[in-house]
Amino acid sequence: MRRLRFLPIGLLVLLSCSKETVKEPENREMGEVCITLSSTGDGEDASPKTRSVEENVPDAGDFEVEIYNSQGIRIYRDNYANSAGKKIPLNSGEYRLLAQHGDSAGVGFGSEKAWFSADQIFTVRPQTSESVSAVARMNKVKVAVSLGPNLLASYSDLYTVVRNAGSSKELKFVKDETRAGYILPGVLEMEIYALVDGEWKYYPVDLGSLSDTEDMSVYAPNTFVSFNLELYSGEGSLGGTVIEVDVTTDDVTKEFLVPVEAAPKDAPAAAMYGFTDNLFSFIEGVDYENVQIDLIAKGGIKSCTLNVIESQYLEDKGITGSIDLVSPDPAVQETLESLGFNWVKSMKDKRLGSIDFSRLSDYIKYEPSNAFSGKFSVTVTDNLDRSASTPEFTIAQSPVEFSFSPADYNAFARRIRGLAATTVNGNPAKIEVQYSTDGRSWTSVEPMSADAAKATFPDIAGLEPETEYQVRAVYNGNLQTATAPVTLTTEAEQQVGNAGFEEWSEWDVKSYILSSSKQKTYAPYSDEASRWWNSNNSETTHTATTPSNLTFKCFPMVSYTNGRKGKAAQIMAIAVNNGNTSGTSLSNAVPGKLFIDSQDGSKHAFLSRPSKLSFYYKYTLRIDDDHSTDTFRAYIKLMSGTLTIGEGTFEYTASSSVTEWVKADADITYYDIYSKADAIYIEFRQSTSDTPTYSMNVEIIYPAGTARVHGGSILTIDDIELIYE
Repeated sequence: MRRLRFLPIGLLVLLSCSKETVKEPENREMGEVCITLSSTGDGEDASPKTRSVEENVPDAGDFEVEIYNSQGIRIYRDNYANSAGKKIPLNSGEYRLLAQHGDSAGVGFGSEKAWFSADQIFTVRPQTSESVSAVARMNKVKVAVSLGPNLLASYSDLYTVVRNAGSSKELKFVKDETRAGYILPGVLEMEIYALVDGEWKYYPVDLGSLSDTEDMSVYAPNTFVSFNLELYSGEGSLGGTVIEVDVTTDDVTKEFLVPVEAAPKDAPAAAMYGFTDNLFSFIEGVDYENVQIDLIAKGGIKSCTLNVIESQYLEDKGITGSIDLVSPDPAVQETLESLGFNWVKSMKDKRLGSIDFSRLSDYIKYEPSNAFSGKFSVTVTDNLDRSASTPEFTIAQSPVEFSFSPADYNAFARRIRGLAATTVNGNPAKIEVQYSTDGRSWTSVEPMSADAAKATFPDIAGLEPETEYQVRAVYNGNLQTATAPVTLTTEAEQQVGNAGFEEWSEWDVKSYILSSSKQKTYAPYSDEASRWWNSNNSETTHTATTPSNLTFKCFPMVSYTNGRKGKAAQIMAIAVNNGNTSGTSLSNAVPGKLFIDSQDGSKHAFLSRPSKLSFYYKYTLRIDDDHSTDTFRAYIKLMSGTLTIGEGTFEYTASSSVTEWVKADADITYYDIYSKADAIYIEFRQSTSDTPTYSMNVEIIYPAGTARVHGGSILTIDDIELIYE
């Protein structure tokens, strides 16, 4: 037989009165159910009645009704007033009905602590209308204690405690208490406290020994038990006094001996944790664990005093002397809590309590002229007026030590990079960086990572170039810990010269043997003073001062052509050999290169650090029978002395010509962000191969006209821009 999986009542969450309707039906046949909440299950009376609480039975209409399916999922919720007589459609299957009213976990006096519930499993059959009746009963134990006249006359003060063995909640019946209280069912314990010769004595009542046939310490729900306690003289081998306990629910009377000289419970104790030589030294913003004083008072805590022996810090806030944390002055409590003092607020009459100092570091901001310090002790007193105190201990705040040293190399054109702070004794995660342009309005940046001693910050982006910014570090939002502001000036958005390739020089060189014709050659600058770019034209042409005609074809590899708006740089490969051999296969083609400064790659002064190189290109592909693609490359690097601090590359492999202008970017990766740039190098290669492919006897267009050469693919470059982000 299939078993239902229902949640136990104790695990159900009791919610405030609201309404839930049936979920969308599953793909099964439907039935319906009508609910009746009664006292016996066989009548129409919907008022639950029990012998233990007849005087305070709640109105049936106020009961909360819930239906759960076989998976323990609630599918219906409403009050009984809206549910009685209502036909509720449900899929066929097995369900659980739960009706309840009151406080399921509360312990105390008054009918509001009672808890009534009904729990019924039922089945819905297809195409039928079922009726479900559930009996509501009180599910706690109602307890009353009555003290006899002899007992009242024999002791100036006494009280009785009844508790559930599995719970810290208890009922305390003082000497003149006449009310009954409600407690959770299960194993009950009773203790009698009496003032004997000025000292509180503790007498445990062994409820389990009140019957010879059953354990009378176990009490079921819906039970009303009255303990009638009386004191009288009796005889017995143990001597002393006899207490008679009458459990009226089951009509059981049992006598047992309790010696007058019975020893009370252990004296209270206060144990300190997290202190070193009775000292707790804390640093703002650092997380501490288990810095506390644990209190144990098996006789129940009567008072717990924080003794302020010496503390100018607290005195300035109006806190002096001893503060009973069980019932402190509200203003004092508010002040202590605002400083991070934390303690169990419901310690009174409990066996355990604690005061925690771990969070002082979260609440008390460090002030160099007024750091927190104080000498204290703690005293706990139980209900038998016995006390225990801690030794005198000290709590003192220490300053945080951290360092933050930004330098000019941290400032790029539009961002500040590489910021970090280190701590000697603080919490790096609590450090934030702040920046400002005027020293008055500051913007904060949280760390992106932190280890045991170092906080690393993300880039401060979106800045303006050539602008002064002040930066500082602040610990835990405390401006009294802020470092002195450091002024950083962002770099300029520097660009390379002749970026659109509008400036060129040209001159004649002699052509080939037995001819007086001349060939133009070109340089990508107008004069030496403004020179940024150079090419490797010297590998295939000579200067105009060459004394005789050359014995090889002398066409330049780099020249200008029509650009996006004006001129553009044209880079190609040339194959050369002796004689005019435009129709003869050659094997020594040279790739064309356009680069900043000289052919040996020497540096050109440059003081900014861009994010990427941007440019426009076209690519005319020329390949031989053994190749189907060609690749060109753009390369940029930034240098500091002989060190390359950043570089970027863009490579494009073409299997067909690119005839329209295309924009490309070469992102720059910086290997060293702690060095300023002093030079830049950029290079465009028509082919990444040192022996590029070419075609024989092809016509190329130069500024001076056309020529037929052994030529390779042609890369055209225009409008170079350095991007700063």
